[in-house]
Amino acid sequence: MDFLKKNELFIKLQAGDHLDADKALLTRLNPKSKILAQKFFDRNKERKEVLYELLDVADEEEILASRSGKIIVKKASGQKVAIVKKKSKHKPRKHK
Repeated sequence: MDFLKKNELFIKLQAGDHLDADKALLTRLNPKSKILAQKFFDRNKERKEVLYELLDVADEEEILASRSGKIIVKKASGQKVAIVKKKSKHKPRKHK
């Protein structure tokens, strides 16, 4: 992805706070990313750094799907399919 396209997507995808979903996707796609090992004191800065790093390994469609609780899977034919993540059927235990 060239710089102009990456910068355009970076600006477009900054709306909202999706740090947790973006970190989870980056961990899945590039678990050795240096950004994941860094400690941040400013959540906004961390959100931007993770998103910018994520744009190197994921496209807009994958990022948006991840943020809405889906996973994009590529078939052998090259076709992309969105799969909805299933939530646990177990009820959370109440602590006494």
